[in-house]
Formats: sequence, C-alpha cells, structure tokens
Amino acid sequence: MAFLYSEFFEKHYKIKLCSCIFLFWSVFAAFVLIMPYYAAYVSKGFWIKQDNYYEHPEVNFRNDLIIQFLGADGRSTSYSTVKEINDMSNH
Repeated sequence: MAFLYSEFFEKHYKIKLCSCIFLFWSVFAAFVLIMPYYAAYVSKGFWIKQDNYYEHPEVNFRNDLIIQFLGADGRSTSYSTVKEINDMSNH
C-alpha cells in the first residue's frame, strides 16, 4: 500500500483561565503532584533503614514484694509479702 497524499492535522483547544474546568484541572494537577510527597512525609518515609522504638510498659504498683535468695550450697530461699506465695514456697 502506498501513500498518495498525507497532511498533518493539528487542533488546538483553548480555555479561559477563570473557567470552572481550568480550576478543576489545576486542583487535580496540584493534587497529583503534591500527594506523593505528603504521603511520604506523613508515613515518615517508605523505606526506613533504621529506627528506634521505645515501649513504655504500664506499671501498677500493688505494694507486693517477692525476694528469692540462692545460697552458696545451691539451695534457694524466698520471701514474699503475699501470703499465698509464702505458703507455696514453704511446701
């Protein structure tokens, strides 16, 4: 098949800068350009190589004490302010 005639066709569309579609297109373009940077900033980086994590345990002090001693001969002795633990360790 051979071409007999070819002509370049070009069409231009123009819009006013104060139109509704221009405003929509501008907001969409800004969203597409800015959103990946915002997502990376909020997630504190996508590929974290090193991070520190500190855990603070919840501690409720109940005024209970448990002490266990290990003697030189290998025997252990224990004492507690909780009666049930003292009864268990004495048996």
